[in-house]
Amino acid sequence: MTRHARLRLDLSWSDLLVGLGAGLGAGGRAARAARVERLLGVGDEAFVALSARSGFDLYLAALALPAGSEVLVSGLTIPHMGALLAEHGLRAVPFALDPATLAPVPGELERRATARTRAILFAHLFGARAELGAARALARERGWLWWEDCAQAWTGDAWRGEPDADLALFSFGLIKTASAVQGGLLRVRDDALRARMRVRAAAWPVQARGDLLRRVLRAALLRALVPPPVFACFARLCAWRGHDLDELLHAATRGFPGNEFLVRLRRRPSAGLLALLERRLARPERSEARAKRAIGEALLAELGAGVEVHGRSARERHHWVFALGVDEPAQLVTRLRAAGFDASARSSLVALAPAGGEAPAASRRLLERLVYVPLALQATPAERAELVRLLREASATHVLVPAARAAEVPLQRG
Repeated sequence: MTRHARLRLDLSWSDLLVGLGAGLGAGGRAARAARVERLLGVGDEAFVALSARSGFDLYLAALALPAGSEVLVSGLTIPHMGALLAEHGLRAVPFALDPATLAPVPGELERRATARTRAILFAHLFGARAELGAARALARERGWLWWEDCAQAWTGDAWRGEPDADLALFSFGLIKTASAVQGGLLRVRDDALRARMRVRAAAWPVQARGDLLRRVLRAALLRALVPPPVFACFARLCAWRGHDLDELLHAATRGFPGNEFLVRLRRRPSAGLLALLERRLARPERSEARAKRAIGEALLAELGAGVEVHGRSARERHHWVFALGVDEPAQLVTRLRAAGFDASARSSLVALAPAGGEAPAASRRLLERLVYVPLALQATPAERAELVRLLREASATHVLVPAARAAEVPLQRG
């Protein structure tokens, strides 16, 4: 029976108690926002928002690129990013990623670019930080804006995205590193643009206290499920009641579910949320990021080169999640759950498709073969050995596909 949960929220019970108290009575919203921005450590370039997506929405509105402008976007991303670009009259043009490096496939950006290209939006995935020297050089050469989604690669260290990024997005949502159950920080290089964002944000309503309290209570419930005996009981209960455990956990971690996500995005963070954000940013050593990286690196070494681990050849690996590529993901998930590991082939990412076209074939392949494996910080040596055995076995029969062979379908333009 499944014992080791895929979700291990990176916040403590004391964090949750602070969040509960702050949600009930915190004040001084403006002063708290200023302190949170200072804690990012990028001087005046910081901007705090309800979420990274809220900040991106404000950024696009303040930037006001001409309608029909194109943005080259990582082929795997969260669906709201493409929707936000479309909301502001921009066209998302996806580019394929190399599964080993999680950087753009060589030559891919040049193939996807047109005279209408204005920016690149790159997402660092799975806790890896990709080598982006060639992509950044191309952006500088062509005069494109460089935007980075750093939400999955934040660890609380000194990294703030690439130094020359025009925009860097950081998230402190429910399942992120140093979680504050919600919240986003942006690094915006353009002073005038950042000032326009503040003017626009001032017209938005402030997040209701009840909304933050509901999120804190939901986080407490998920946090309570982490101990293996508790999670095993929960999994048995779900099976007995006929509930899909995978679906329940996926639904519980969605930040802005439903079709009216723009209404929920367009709010300012409450004083309570800012208080919890300030606590998490001021105590980077309280995060489990180092422990997860150590476990992930040890598992990577034990598996050897024959197992396809996404980001294995990235510039830096931090293992926010441990993501594999296998030919039969459903079969592997079933076997891992039987061995006690709550693996999942369900992802919050999508293979982004351009308007009127199909997603790059390499992006679809990567997503279709994706399996998330729990790092299982509380696993016994025997359980870890069984995990390694199953992963090696699942990978022994398939042939890894080099990025150079990941042929792409031509981009269809509407």
